[in-house]
Amino acid sequence: MNRETRAILRLVQIVLTCSMALLLSTVVFAETAADPAKAAPVSSEQDNRLPIYREGWQFFIAPYIWVSGSNQNITKQDSNLGTTKINIPWYDLVPKLFSTVFGVMGRVEVWNGKWGFFAENLFMYLGETVSGTGHKQINATQIPVPLNLTLSGRAKVIIRQGGLDVGGRYLLASVPLGPAKQTPVLSFELLGGLRYAWYNQFTGLGFNATLAGPEGRALLTRAGSEGKSFKLSVVGPFLGIRTGLWLTEKFNLLAKAEIGEFGIVGNDYLDCILEATAGYQVQKHTRIYLGYRALYYTFDTGSVRSHGWYSGPILGAVFNF
Repeated sequence: MNRETRAILRLVQIVLTCSMALLLSTVVFAETAADPAKAAPVSSEQDNRLPIYREGWQFFIAPYIWVSGSNQNITKQDSNLGTTKINIPWYDLVPKLFSTVFGVMGRVEVWNGKWGFFAENLFMYLGETVSGTGHKQINATQIPVPLNLTLSGRAKVIIRQGGLDVGGRYLLASVPLGPAKQTPVLSFELLGGLRYAWYNQFTGLGFNATLAGPEGRALLTRAGSEGKSFKLSVVGPFLGIRTGLWLTEKFNLLAKAEIGEFGIVGNDYLDCILEATAGYQVQKHTRIYLGYRALYYTFDTGSVRSHGWYSGPILGAVFNF
């Protein structure tokens, strides 16, 4: 395990320790105080209560889109090219959405009281092809007539990546911030489970060279191509905390932090997801939300070492029934 991974793991331990201490103190406070579900005025209609207060089974379907830019460092151990840096802001990808850039993303949650489970799928695709042509006239003393050299090339990059999270959720505490009011309410949820993350990249390069005489007749033609691919997949545990601030029955804020794989699975893989969103209930069973998500990753396969961020805005909807 390299020094960078050990440092990140140490930071993760500190963050988790402080977070769990805060959550445990909140639970103790919530247990000694009045039960929020009982203190809050109960509507005659169950659906008018906040989701964290409703009883029985609840189902949530949340399709969303994440426009993710990237800031990465990739080092190939057996190469003299050093470290390759990739910096693509998310706003540069917006004009290419649903053409060379697209994704399929969604989350499903099922609650029953404080307990629940969920599954989240993430798939992103980026494909780009760049072509160019150049001409040069060659004049040499050994050659009586000028020659024309035409060079053309094409570079192609395809990146596919995604993941699947399957886990459980537990409502640690919900604390009303106002006296004898249902809102505003602060909620704390513990998340955990298994995460499958994978990454696929293909890079191809092709070229054509033509040497022609003064009348345009081809004297020599050469062509070639080369392609390389890189694949990585890991499965490991993840742990997270989701905090909600329910300002009104219609408007809420959510913040989520998750840490996965912890560097204990293959290739010293570790990732961390930070997300903050604002949601608004537009219909009885429909809520839309907008926010920002950032994902940090690091791995070392022995031949390839990489770390970096994926980050950008996230937009989605939640259907609750």
